[in-house]
Amino acid sequence: MSDYNYKMISLFTYNFFYFGLVGCVVIGLTTLYTSLGYTGKARERFSAGNHFISELGEVGVSSRARIFNAGLIISGAALIPFVIGLGLYLQNTWARLGILAGLWTAIACVCVGLFPMNNISPHIKAAIAYFRGGLVTVLLFNLAILAQPAGQALIPEYALIPGALAVVAYGSFLLLAGKMNGIDQSSSNLDPQQVAERPRFWLLPVVEWAVYFSTVIWFFCIALILLLKALSS
Repeated sequence: MSDYNYKMISLFTYNFFYFGLVGCVVIGLTTLYTSLGYTGKARERFSAGNHFISELGEVGVSSRARIFNAGLIISGAALIPFVIGLGLYLQNTWARLGILAGLWTAIACVCVGLFPMNNISPHIKAAIAYFRGGLVTVLLFNLAILAQPAGQALIPEYALIPGALAVVAYGSFLLLAGKMNGIDQSSSNLDPQQVAERPRFWLLPVVEWAVYFSTVIWFFCIALILLLKALSS
């Protein structure tokens, strides 16, 4: 085996946490950069208090939409090797199921970037697929962490704290949006154009931002724990 091939196998099998770190940094920076340059249809500035995250990617409205959508695609793609590596690393049934849910979530994240809000019908379907998949992914990996043998934990249980917050955030969003079951994926409650006047405080986007931050923090926390563990070994 060539040295190059060995390094590539090592990257995907043992150093998968780098993909998690890269994905978190990319989506964090592109979200910040895009929000700072945002001006809405009413010439309003972007606010997490009453704007959906996806509005940052609305082509024709958000001046930096393509950057945000590229960030979604890159971070979604980076999530694929990360969840595969994490599932194989934890080596239990919950983790293996987490791989399947994580792949669904990662692909849905990429699709959200490929079908931005200006293409509202496929966008909403991709977004709901992401939120449902994200809820299942985080829940399964939390169970995988809980299922680690006593005294042989590969990931410390305090990583469950941001994970639990993410589960609550995902569940709350899906319940508020009426998307916990499988019906009516194209309803208008996720389309800000269907609101006559944007409220100053809008609960649904606020909860969506809670999903965003709790997810990024959870993935970053796990990836950082594994990086520090690798550096100290």
